[in-house]
Amino acid sequence: RGLRVVFLGIDVRGEAGPLRDPRVRRAIALAIDRTALVTGPLRGHAATIDQVVSPSVAGHDPGLPPLPHDPAEARRLLSEAGLPAGFDVNLELMPAKYQAMPEVARAIAADLLRVGIRVTLQPFPMPEFLSRREKGSGGLYLQGWMTTGWDAGLTYDQLLHTRAGGHGSANGTGYSDPIVDRLVEEAAAEMSRDARIERYHALAR
Repeated sequence: RGLRVVFLGIDVRGEAGPLRDPRVRRAIALAIDRTALVTGPLRGHAATIDQVVSPSVAGHDPGLPPLPHDPAEARRLLSEAGLPAGFDVNLELMPAKYQAMPEVARAIAADLLRVGIRVTLQPFPMPEFLSRREKGSGGLYLQGWMTTGWDAGLTYDQLLHTRAGGHGSANGTGYSDPIVDRLVEEAAAEMSRDARIERYHALAR
Protein backbone atom coordinates (compact mmCIF):
# COMPACT_ATOMS: atom_id res chain seq x y z
CA ARG A 1 0.00 0.00 0.00
CA GLY A 2 1.32 3.40 -0.96
CA LEU A 3 1.23 5.93 -3.77
CA ARG A 4 2.32 3.61 -6.60
CA VAL A 5 -0.17 1.67 -8.70
CA VAL A 6 1.08 -1.01 -11.11
CA PHE A 7 -1.38 -1.50 -13.95
CA LEU A 8 -1.83 -3.62 -17.05
CA GLY A 9 -1.94 -1.28 -20.02
CA ILE A 10 -3.84 -2.31 -23.16
CA ASP A 11 -2.38 -0.49 -26.18
CA VAL A 12 -5.09 -0.05 -28.82
CA ARG A 13 -2.75 1.59 -31.34
CA GLY A 14 -0.48 -0.03 -33.92
CA GLU A 15 -1.14 -3.74 -34.47
CA ALA A 16 -3.78 -3.85 -31.75
CA GLY A 17 -6.23 -6.14 -33.59
CA PRO A 18 -8.70 -7.73 -31.13
CA LEU A 19 -7.73 -5.30 -28.36
CA ARG A 20 -9.75 -2.56 -30.06
CA ASP A 21 -12.93 -4.41 -29.03
CA PRO A 22 -14.09 -3.35 -25.51
CA ARG A 23 -15.49 -6.85 -24.94
CA VAL A 24 -11.98 -8.26 -25.38
CA ARG A 25 -10.49 -5.69 -23.01
CA ARG A 26 -13.11 -6.54 -20.37
CA ALA A 27 -12.45 -10.24 -20.89
CA ILE A 28 -8.76 -9.64 -20.15
CA ALA A 29 -9.66 -7.79 -16.95
CA LEU A 30 -12.05 -10.50 -15.79
CA ALA A 31 -9.64 -13.33 -16.59
CA ILE A 32 -6.85 -12.11 -14.30
CA ASP A 33 -6.95 -13.20 -10.65
CA ARG A 34 -5.43 -10.13 -9.03
CA THR A 35 -5.89 -11.44 -5.51
CA ALA A 36 -3.73 -14.42 -6.48
CA LEU A 37 -1.08 -12.01 -7.79
CA VAL A 38 -0.98 -10.37 -4.35
CA THR A 39 -0.81 -13.61 -2.37
CA GLY A 40 1.46 -15.37 -4.88
CA PRO A 41 4.25 -13.51 -6.71
CA LEU A 42 3.95 -10.37 -4.55
CA ARG A 43 3.96 -12.33 -1.24
CA GLY A 44 1.32 -10.10 0.31
CA HIS A 45 3.31 -6.89 -0.28
CA ALA A 46 0.53 -5.28 -2.32
CA ALA A 47 -3.23 -4.79 -2.45
CA THR A 48 -5.70 -4.96 -5.33
CA ILE A 49 -7.17 -1.74 -6.69
CA ASP A 50 -9.78 -0.84 -9.30
CA GLN A 51 -8.62 2.62 -10.39
CA VAL A 52 -5.39 4.34 -11.31
CA VAL A 53 -4.98 6.35 -8.10
CA SER A 54 -4.22 4.92 -4.68
CA PRO A 55 -6.60 5.27 -1.69
CA SER A 56 -4.00 7.65 -0.23
CA VAL A 57 -4.63 10.18 -3.03
CA ALA A 58 -7.41 12.79 -3.01
CA GLY A 59 -9.73 11.81 -5.82
CA HIS A 60 -9.70 8.06 -5.24
CA ASP A 61 -13.34 6.91 -5.21
CA PRO A 62 -13.89 4.41 -2.35
CA GLY A 63 -17.41 3.64 -3.60
CA LEU A 64 -16.48 1.78 -6.78
CA PRO A 65 -17.38 -1.93 -6.72
CA PRO A 66 -14.43 -4.31 -7.08
CA LEU A 67 -13.88 -5.98 -10.43
CA PRO A 68 -14.52 -9.73 -10.06
CA HIS A 69 -12.34 -12.59 -11.23
CA ASP A 70 -14.69 -14.31 -13.67
CA PRO A 71 -13.02 -16.55 -16.29
CA ALA A 72 -16.37 -17.94 -17.47
CA GLU A 73 -17.64 -14.46 -18.33
CA ALA A 74 -14.28 -13.70 -19.96
CA ARG A 75 -14.67 -16.73 -22.24
CA ARG A 76 -18.26 -15.71 -23.04
CA LEU A 77 -17.16 -12.21 -24.02
CA LEU A 78 -14.38 -13.54 -26.24
CA SER A 79 -16.85 -15.81 -27.99
CA GLU A 80 -19.29 -12.92 -28.42
CA ALA A 81 -16.46 -10.90 -29.95
CA GLY A 82 -15.89 -13.68 -32.53
CA LEU A 83 -12.81 -15.09 -30.78
CA PRO A 84 -13.93 -18.43 -29.27
CA ALA A 85 -10.44 -19.86 -29.90
CA GLY A 86 -8.75 -16.83 -28.35
CA PHE A 87 -5.83 -14.94 -29.91
CA ASP A 88 -2.12 -14.20 -29.53
CA VAL A 89 -0.80 -11.09 -27.82
CA ASN A 90 2.50 -9.71 -26.50
CA LEU A 91 3.01 -8.53 -22.91
CA GLU A 92 5.86 -6.04 -22.48
CA LEU A 93 7.52 -5.39 -19.13
CA MET A 94 10.57 -3.92 -17.43
CA PRO A 95 11.85 -6.91 -15.40
CA ALA A 96 14.06 -5.00 -12.99
CA LYS A 97 11.89 -1.93 -12.42
CA TYR A 98 9.20 -3.23 -10.04
CA GLN A 99 9.15 -6.00 -7.45
CA ALA A 100 8.56 -9.51 -8.87
CA MET A 101 7.37 -8.26 -12.26
CA PRO A 102 8.59 -11.31 -14.24
CA GLU A 103 6.67 -13.59 -11.86
CA VAL A 104 3.61 -11.33 -12.03
CA ALA A 105 3.79 -11.34 -15.84
CA ARG A 106 4.02 -15.14 -15.95
CA ALA A 107 1.00 -15.44 -13.64
CA ILE A 108 -1.00 -13.05 -15.82
CA ALA A 109 -0.02 -15.06 -18.91
CA ALA A 110 -1.20 -18.26 -17.21
CA ASP A 111 -4.55 -16.68 -16.27
CA LEU A 112 -5.11 -15.42 -19.80
CA LEU A 113 -4.17 -18.77 -21.33
CA ARG A 114 -6.99 -20.37 -19.33
CA VAL A 115 -9.49 -18.32 -21.37
CA GLY A 116 -7.66 -18.87 -24.67
CA ILE A 117 -5.44 -15.77 -24.85
CA ARG A 118 -1.89 -16.84 -25.67
CA VAL A 119 0.66 -14.40 -24.25
CA THR A 120 4.29 -13.93 -25.27
CA LEU A 121 6.36 -12.10 -22.64
CA GLN A 122 8.64 -9.39 -24.00
CA PRO A 123 11.09 -7.90 -21.47
CA PHE A 124 12.74 -4.58 -22.32
CA PRO A 125 15.17 -2.22 -20.57
CA MET A 126 13.47 0.95 -19.41
CA PRO A 127 14.55 3.30 -22.27
CA GLU A 128 13.26 0.94 -24.97
CA PHE A 129 10.10 0.15 -23.01
CA LEU A 130 9.26 3.86 -22.63
CA SER A 131 10.06 4.50 -26.29
CA ARG A 132 7.56 1.82 -27.26
CA ARG A 133 4.93 3.49 -25.09
CA GLU A 134 5.49 6.73 -26.97
CA LYS A 135 5.15 5.14 -30.40
CA GLY A 136 2.40 2.63 -29.68
CA SER A 137 3.43 -0.99 -30.17
CA GLY A 138 0.04 -2.64 -29.66
CA GLY A 139 -0.41 -5.43 -27.12
CA LEU A 140 -0.27 -5.40 -23.33
CA TYR A 141 2.25 -3.86 -20.96
CA LEU A 142 2.94 -3.70 -17.23
CA GLN A 143 3.85 -0.29 -15.84
CA GLY A 144 3.88 1.44 -12.48
CA TRP A 145 2.68 4.96 -11.80
CA MET A 146 3.22 7.04 -8.68
CA THR A 147 0.99 10.02 -7.95
CA THR A 148 3.25 12.76 -6.61
CA GLY A 149 0.77 15.63 -6.29
CA TRP A 150 -1.80 16.00 -3.50
CA ASP A 151 -4.63 14.89 -5.78
CA ALA A 152 -5.41 12.76 -8.82
CA GLY A 153 -5.23 15.59 -11.35
CA LEU A 154 -1.83 14.99 -12.94
CA THR A 155 -2.37 11.23 -12.97
CA TYR A 156 -5.58 11.49 -14.98
CA ASP A 157 -4.13 14.21 -17.20
CA GLN A 158 -0.95 12.33 -18.05
CA LEU A 159 -2.26 8.74 -18.18
CA LEU A 160 -5.76 9.02 -19.63
CA HIS A 161 -6.24 12.36 -21.39
CA THR A 162 -5.93 12.24 -25.18
CA ARG A 163 -2.36 12.93 -26.31
CA ALA A 164 -2.83 16.50 -27.52
CA GLY A 165 -2.01 20.06 -26.48
CA GLY A 166 0.42 19.06 -23.74
CA HIS A 167 -1.96 16.51 -22.22
CA GLY A 168 -1.59 12.72 -22.17
CA SER A 169 2.20 12.76 -21.88
CA ALA A 170 2.26 9.23 -20.37
CA ASN A 171 -0.79 7.85 -22.19
CA GLY A 172 0.72 4.63 -23.53
CA THR A 173 -2.57 2.99 -24.47
CA GLY A 174 -4.01 5.34 -27.08
CA TYR A 175 -7.08 5.76 -24.85
CA SER A 176 -9.13 8.78 -25.90
CA ASP A 177 -12.54 9.89 -24.66
CA PRO A 178 -13.95 13.43 -24.97
CA ILE A 179 -15.87 13.15 -21.67
CA VAL A 180 -12.69 12.16 -19.80
CA ASP A 181 -10.76 14.98 -21.47
CA ARG A 182 -13.42 17.51 -20.48
CA LEU A 183 -13.53 16.33 -16.84
CA VAL A 184 -9.72 16.41 -16.56
CA GLU A 185 -9.62 19.98 -17.87
CA GLU A 186 -12.56 21.13 -15.72
CA ALA A 187 -10.94 19.67 -12.60
CA ALA A 188 -7.67 21.48 -13.34
CA ALA A 189 -9.52 24.80 -13.59
CA GLU A 190 -11.76 24.25 -10.55
CA MET A 191 -10.90 26.33 -7.47
CA SER A 192 -13.23 24.46 -5.09
CA ARG A 193 -11.56 21.39 -3.60
CA ASP A 194 -14.88 19.56 -3.18
CA ALA A 195 -15.95 20.24 -6.76
CA ARG A 196 -12.55 19.11 -8.01
CA ILE A 197 -12.78 15.84 -6.02
CA GLU A 198 -16.25 15.18 -7.45
CA ARG A 199 -14.82 15.41 -10.96
CA TYR A 200 -12.08 12.93 -10.04
CA HIS A 201 -14.73 10.55 -8.72
CA ALA A 202 -16.61 10.93 -12.00
CA LEU A 203 -13.36 10.12 -13.83
CA ALA A 204 -12.84 6.98 -11.75
CA ARG A 205 -16.37 5.83 -12.55
